[in-house]
Amino acid sequence: MMEARIISDHKPLPEALSVEPGFEDMYLYYFDREAEE
Repeated sequence: MMEARIISDHKPLPEALSVEPGFEDMYLYYFDREAEE
């Protein structure tokens, strides 16, 4: 299952599967939930 997070940070996270620009300085980071558990 994919998990979307909104993070106010310009630095990409290495564990993020994909990053999409969001509103203003917000970005959507997508993670694989199974990878974190």
